[in-house]
Amino acid sequence: MRGPPSEGGNTANLLALWRVHGLDRLLRDAWASGAILAGISAGMNCWFDASTTDSFGGLGLLADGLGLVPGSACPHYDGESERRPHYHRALLDGFPAGYAVQDGAALHFVGRELVGAVASRPDARAYRVEVRDGQVVEEAIPTRFSARGFEGAPSTSRRAARLSCVAHAQVRDLVLCARAQALASSGAHPSQSQPYN
Repeated sequence: MRGPPSEGGNTANLLALWRVHGLDRLLRDAWASGAILAGISAGMNCWFDASTTDSFGGLGLLADGLGLVPGSACPHYDGESERRPHYHRALLDGFPAGYAVQDGAALHFVGRELVGAVASRPDARAYRVEVRDGQVVEEAIPTRFSARGFEGAPSTSRRAARLSCVAHAQVRDLVLCARAQALASSGAHPSQSQPYN
């Protein structure tokens, strides 16, 4: 069962609208029942407990995501010059540890467990980011690169990328992207025996 990908925009407004109309409960129920969920940029942020966001003008923090994925999210880690230092300052101030995703990369969760990252750019990466002994530590997540698009479409095609977000997934998966072109079809389904490395 596939659910709709959640595209970018304003994280705070997206969450508010979902909650006003009860869609947050429907999405949670669908995910618990086996639907595949995907998100791009603000849509990525929504699934986490917390995130960095520009929903309020400049960069800020949002601490009331849907919580399907524990911790925090930071999209556009390399695409916006202030994202990385903003996220680091927030973590040092007690913001929850989490994941940072460069443009062109995506995280893949099965349930609440991270199983890897995929990228449409050879240099795009995703990171686990946390504070240890008073210092921000970034751990690169093994990232599988694929230059091919979804079913022959170019990987930069917005439609192909949206479809790829769900094409890579299986039951109760979350595929979370920093930008729409983050996923490209790789030919091998993540549920096969090869992990993302």
